[in-house]
Amino acid sequence: MSSQASFPDWERMPQKHQEQATKLLNDTKQTLRLLEAGTNLPTNFLKLALRAFAKFLEEDTENPSNKSIIEAIARSTKDTHKQIKDIEEKVRSMSSPSASSATSSSGRSWASVARGAPVPLTANTRSAGGIMIPESRTEIQERQLVVRMNNTAIANANRKLRPAEIAQRINNALSNKGITDINIAATMALPGSGDIKVTAATNEEAVKLRNNSGWTVALGPEATIKTRSYSVFLKGVSTESIIMTDMEVLKKSIKEENKHTLEMDIQWTGFLHKLKEGERRAPLIIKIKTEVQADTAIRKGINIGAE
Repeated sequence: MSSQASFPDWERMPQKHQEQATKLLNDTKQTLRLLEAGTNLPTNFLKLALRAFAKFLEEDTENPSNKSIIEAIARSTKDTHKQIKDIEEKVRSMSSPSASSATSSSGRSWASVARGAPVPLTANTRSAGGIMIPESRTEIQERQLVVRMNNTAIANANRKLRPAEIAQRINNALSNKGITDINIAATMALPGSGDIKVTAATNEEAVKLRNNSGWTVALGPEATIKTRSYSVFLKGVSTESIIMTDMEVLKKSIKEENKHTLEMDIQWTGFLHKLKEGERRAPLIIKIKTEVQADTAIRKGINIGAE
């Protein structure tokens, strides 16, 4: 029994130009395979394909060429070096005995000269009042999530994938679910675990990715989004007050003991190291779901076994 042929969807295209190029290439290869196999293509198939290519090429001709971009960067770099050299010369003249003026020979203040230098671009910036400000590490992390493979073979295979291939898989899965308002800014297969780090374009899109977790099957049938948590470290906890045989019972016990002073959504808890025989006290880690709850727990303290 022959299976039904799968035809490329020329009408559904990603938003980003590079992702469009990747999809067109893959769809073209798939179409060639179908033709070589003697498959009859659907009516209007060629028209849709040509229309997709025409749209892509129109956008491509409107974008600046690589040569134009390189020349613009070179001009900017040259101007930057010139202005930096100008600033250095002015600063040296100010520190000499003859320097008695707060302005340059052109009448501009040294602050004006410094302000005139172009702001270097960074990979991650945000606009505030028209000024481009580099994102902090925390701000970038808010847009990131990690997808656990929970399968060693798939994790090993992921290490060989290019970021563009990973992003394309995610985009295809989102598109199949009718989700078109999420843009993937970057992806990376973590070298150690083989898990996938995904960075959304905005915080809002990162939230949508977490709430629409069905797309993770594109990365592996057992893949799940890693839950973010915040650790609270307790020193010298009595080992007799903690029974590690049932995690759910332990979490419930800690929450119950602190219910009048703390609201905690505990993800996990356990001792920092494997207990030695006869060890009476050891450091305990409690992983809490939100940063606010963790901060409150640190400030107020957590009671364990009425200590």
